[in-house]
Amino acid sequence: MQEALGSHRRHEAIFTKMQFAPGYEFNVFDLQVGCEYPLPLERAFLQNFLALITLPPDQSAPFEGMSQMIGIVIDEAYRLCTDVPGASPKRYRRDVEPLVDAAIEKYKIEMNPDDPHWRDVVTALCKAGEYRLAEIAQRHAVPVLQDLIGASRTDQVKDMFGKLRIEVTAEQASDLFERYIYDVIRNSRP
Repeated sequence: MQEALGSHRRHEAIFTKMQFAPGYEFNVFDLQVGCEYPLPLERAFLQNFLALITLPPDQSAPFEGMSQMIGIVIDEAYRLCTDVPGASPKRYRRDVEPLVDAAIEKYKIEMNPDDPHWRDVVTALCKAGEYRLAEIAQRHAVPVLQDLIGASRTDQVKDMFGKLRIEVTAEQASDLFERYIYDVIRNSRP
């Protein structure tokens, strides 16, 4: 691949063996640079991924209504990361990404001093043509697994699924979803 790119673009391709170790983590909720919501195929992947991790033990079909709720929770998680009323976009913090901090200074990017957001950093870096740095900033602007808990507690999810009870466990669907997500988070920490 590096040879096909030529000498001036060879740095764009690397080989690395994936490992289950620190430094190889990735966020399945990450998006393409500049996007605030997943594209249809990305959303379908997330829905399938979350359906798999919320499957009942020793079953191959999700709990009744869980797939529909997962779709709404995904939408809510991304909505909460945008700058719309009632949302809480991820706040930019200096010294998290030194290369991004340097680019903000280099391009004299003005941030809201009271409430700077990673999403604003992404937009500004894209305008400056710094797409690689925008990609780094984007990772901090999107939801992470823990954000699904808050998304499952929003009024929209509660209004649509608040009365849905899982017959097998006698739990509300949103409570069961939270329990499964907490379990995945707990088991994924070293």
